[in-house]
Amino acid sequence: MAPSHCQTPLRCSLHVSAQSHNPTSTPRPRHTRSSTTEELLTKITKVMDVVEKDMKLRHSETRQLRQQVCQAEKTRTLAEDRCPDLQKNISAFATSQAYITKCIICQCGMEQPFTIVECGHSFCYDCLKIWFHTLLEKQISWQPSIPLCLKSAPFTADKLRELFDEGHIFSTRYSCPLCRKPICNKPIRVFLTADLITAIGALVPQDFPVNNPLPSDEDIWADVFYTKHD
Repeated sequence: MAPSHCQTPLRCSLHVSAQSHNPTSTPRPRHTRSSTTEELLTKITKVMDVVEKDMKLRHSETRQLRQQVCQAEKTRTLAEDRCPDLQKNISAFATSQAYITKCIICQCGMEQPFTIVECGHSFCYDCLKIWFHTLLEKQISWQPSIPLCLKSAPFTADKLRELFDEGHIFSTRYSCPLCRKPICNKPIRVFLTADLITAIGALVPQDFPVNNPLPSDEDIWADVFYTKHD
């Protein structure tokens, strides 16, 4: 048993020596762990740089947003402070200009305003036509030679044409309902006036009369102003 016990260390020594001199064995790299650590640190550094840049950008955007919110709050406070004065000014202006939107004949808002060329006063289309027909009726009512059918309302373009063609009248005697200036020309529709009336009417609500739609004929004043056709 003694010789067997003495041979065991020797065999181990020889085995170790053989492994150390074996040309086919692969040596372990010395810097593998250190290089891996450096790469990891480099990646972490890059990620941290990106995060830092993003945080700076977010901080700048947040600061700008706070400034905008603060400015908006100041503007809102200023608007609220001036709102009562603005409403008073608008109300005062609209009230002072409300007469522009009213027709002096019906005392309602002019939904279909027409302006008299001779004096510049504006009235409702229906009100003007009624006014002109009333004046025409007064002009011909006292003449006994005119047939009764031509004197009675409603006045139409055919009746007016017959009055002129038969020689019962040679001219009409119309005047402005407001200033009584004689009228020879047909009233015109000024769209700027209509737009102004609509704008003021939106500030000062008022009642508008229920007007009939304008005639679709080319001459909407044919039953008021006679035009001779050859």
